[in-house]
Amino acid sequence: MDSARGEHKDYRFLSEIVANEKELDIRAYTLKIKEELNKLEDECITDFLTINKEVGTLYHELNKSTNILNKIEKVVDSF
Repeated sequence: MDSARGEHKDYRFLSEIVANEKELDIRAYTLKIKEELNKLEDECITDFLTINKEVGTLYHELNKSTNILNKIEKVVDSF
């Protein structure tokens, strides 16, 4: 597991943050959230591409197996 994914961050609602702080720099808060979302998006894209390759490989293996089983079925039917 990636170390970034293993982190447990303390996410709070904006209303909780505002209630606990006298001043909130919305620009800094927005930038932080945007950076976190971009990081998560990159991780998701990487995961998708990895899984996509594995699914493609599995699809080709299943096609090969299906062709072999069809050939075996033809041989058995000819008996």
